[in-house]
Amino acid sequence: MKKRAASSASIGKANRLLKELGSRAAAIVDAELTRCLKWLTEVQREEDEEDRA
Repeated sequence: MKKRAASSASIGKANRLLKELGSRAAAIVDAELTRCLKWLTEVQREEDEEDRA
């Protein structure tokens, strides 16, 4: 029974760590996508200004 409890605790800990890693990965991807969208918006704005000139 103790062995099963230890295994269960280990599985729970691994599950929490995977969720945390997933959250970090999602945050990194979100930040990168946001940066890319800002860059694209700036490039499009500059191109629009050049087209008007």
